[in-house]
Amino acid sequence: MKKQQSLSLSRLCVVLGLSGAALLTGCGGKEGGATQVAAKVNDKELTVHQINFLLQQNPQRAAAAGGAAAREVLERLIDQEVILQQALDQKLDRDPNVVSAIEAAKRDIIARAYMDRLVAKLPAPTAQDVQSYFDSKPELFSQRQIYNLTELQVALPADQAAALQAELQTQLQAGKPAEAIAQWAQEKQLRAALNHITRAAEGLPLSMLPQLAKVAPGQGLMQIDGGLARILYVESRRTEPVSLDQARNAIQAALINERKRQAVQDEVQRLRSAAKVAYEGAFAASAPAASPTATQAGTPETPAAPASAEMAEPASPAASTGLDEATLKKGLGLK
Repeated sequence: MKKQQSLSLSRLCVVLGLSGAALLTGCGGKEGGATQVAAKVNDKELTVHQINFLLQQNPQRAAAAGGAAAREVLERLIDQEVILQQALDQKLDRDPNVVSAIEAAKRDIIARAYMDRLVAKLPAPTAQDVQSYFDSKPELFSQRQIYNLTELQVALPADQAAALQAELQTQLQAGKPAEAIAQWAQEKQLRAALNHITRAAEGLPLSMLPQLAKVAPGQGLMQIDGGLARILYVESRRTEPVSLDQARNAIQAALINERKRQAVQDEVQRLRSAAKVAYEGAFAASAPAASPTATQAGTPETPAAPASAEMAEPASPAASTGLDEATLKKGLGLK
């Protein structure tokens, strides 16, 4: 897994076609007294190691840029360095806000490094794992459908949410069309939006798919998300199944992301349980209840999740399973 995410230095040199005496040493060459220095800005040296490190952070972009990638990175480093030197001349590195920001970044980087090392040891999904995932979600794969929908979104004020939700549900059960409910929302002075959309199953909330697959044309299904009611009316649908081979990459990514998320969650819980935490000052009064294994368990901050896992706040309705829309579409070969 780790080998797939980053390219070795030697492979970077081949892929990027790095050239020039300054870069040859970075690729293992030592001809003609080559140096690790790529450029100097006043008396400050910028090295091949700095360039290679930044290239390794985004190998796909680096590969796409070809031999120009190293030059682009170097130019950005030069821009950064001239600014940095001016900032240091003005002693901005001693500014309290800057010092705090540096310390926060340091904490985050080290915590992420710990979690990155933790998740790097996780086993890859087996063929049986992939098959089980495929079989457990027919709405996404073997029975996948493309929906033509009328979508109605209605904002529900917090002080009226329960009553309005009940009224919306009553109207849905009575078979009221989207336009009628939109008119009702307007009369109630509620913010509402009515749209006609086409979505594949992977572009819809996974929690709605089993029910949505059974909704008859013309009928609607409602989901409440915070202060927003989302009603989907099925106008028509067509079946476009996806095979296991087509979905394999997406499913593997889903399983890996879920394992990373769970591993991070478990490790944070383990570390917090083992730590002795005592809230002080103004935070003591509002401290959470003590856990069986720690006094006032919990810390103001917890180690961050690995940057590569993208587990903290997934942006897709499919995120609860680790299968986001972009990953699924890529794995299915969809645009």
